[in-house]
Amino acid sequence: MDIEGMPDIGRITDAERVVTALRGCAETVDGAAGRLPVMAKGEWRGVAADAFADRVAEHREELLELAEQVRRAARSVRDLESTARERRAALEHLAALGGGPPGPGVLW
Repeated sequence: MDIEGMPDIGRITDAERVVTALRGCAETVDGAAGRLPVMAKGEWRGVAADAFADRVAEHREELLELAEQVRRAARSVRDLESTARERRAALEHLAALGGGPPGPGVLW
């Protein structure tokens, strides 16, 4: 239900698309991190090979942390969506009680 006088700040349902996209990104990064160690499994041996394997392991850890950061961002968007829905429901309830929208200059 639209509340008369409430500014249109976007659709709450858009948040779910953002959450889905972020989760997909995190899965893609996880997949890349999982494939990265294959790079270090070469036929070559020695100091250079060991240094390369160490760098690959570092980059893998960075990718795993990035994926976790993206998942945290998805959770934040989901929490924001939930808060927006709760507040909108409270405003709709107030409007249904006859309170109507606040006067000019008052932010919802």
